[in-house]
Formats: sequence, structure tokens, C-alpha cells
Amino acid sequence: MIKRLDAETLAQLYEREMKQTFPRRELKPLKAMLRMQAEGKYDVLGYYSEEGALLAYACVCTAAVPVLLDYLAVVAAHRGEGLGSAFLSALMADKTFYPAIMLEIEAVDDAIDESDHKMRARRQHFYERLGFACTTTEAHVFGEHYWVLDNQQTSDAHSVAEAMAEIYHYMVPEQEAFDKNVRIWD
Repeated sequence: MIKRLDAETLAQLYEREMKQTFPRRELKPLKAMLRMQAEGKYDVLGYYSEEGALLAYACVCTAAVPVLLDYLAVVAAHRGEGLGSAFLSALMADKTFYPAIMLEIEAVDDAIDESDHKMRARRQHFYERLGFACTTTEAHVFGEHYWVLDNQQTSDAHSVAEAMAEIYHYMVPEQEAFDKNVRIWD
């Protein structure tokens, strides 16, 4: 079952799970996430067992369409059980959540070593198995180079690039900070 999570649950999740799961350079400040959630443009979703245990979670920026799947993770105690695939598949199947989703992965070609390359390629294949495809849109955000994937049936690079720009202008509202740290191109 998928449920929207409130700000208090996001704060707990951030401290308990997200800080340990995501590299510090990739994790947005909690304050920014709470601001976007309060403004109604950042959904935090939980994937729950029938018994009510949180199994996985996702953060989605809804400031444009397609929406941006900002974070997806399985809680530490349940990794390796196929729950990430199950959660994302359920989310994509229920179009009442989001009709189109895009996401970023670290550019595979920029891996620093063989181990990093394998991890990035594995992540790309994970999303491709679930129906996502690489677009021609790329982004350089706060020092990291990303490839953009989406699950749309048609490949409209302009709408993906435009949606990415709209989302990042929303997430990084100060123009000077945006100009310094965000670049999106096809």
C-alpha cells in the first residue's frame, strides 16, 4: 500500500534512513524538502506492508510534468527483497499518482573507477527494466553530472528538459545559486 507521508514522518525518515542511505552531496537539506512539501509541490510516499511496516519510500517533486522522482529507497532492514521494483511498479501503474515520471541517475560514463561504473550501470539497468528510458536531457547539479530517464511513451526531449528546468528553478529558487549550480541541456 502506498501512502503520502506528513512532515513529521519525513523528518524522522530523513534522520533514520535518508542520511545513512544517500551520499551527503546528493541529499537535499531537510529544511528545503519540508518547504517544498508545505508548498504542496513535494510528495513523500511510503510503501507499506499489509501489517503496516514501512518498506520503502520515495520523494517526488511535482512542480512540473513529468514529475521528478527525487529519491527512491528501500528501508535498510528490507533491502534485497525486490521491494524497490515492486514499489516503483505500483507507483507507475497507478496513474492517479503521476501520469509521467522522470528521474536522474549519475552519468555512467563519469564513474571514477570500475566499482563505481558497475554501481551506476546497475542503477541504470534497474530503471530500464521498469520501463524508463534515457532521454537526450542531461543535468549538472551541484557538482554531479546526471542523465535523465523517463517513463513516457513518447520521447519529447523538449518537455523533459523544460520540466527539469522548471523543477530545478523551483527547488533552487535563488537565481544566483541556480546559475552557479544548475545546468540542464539536451
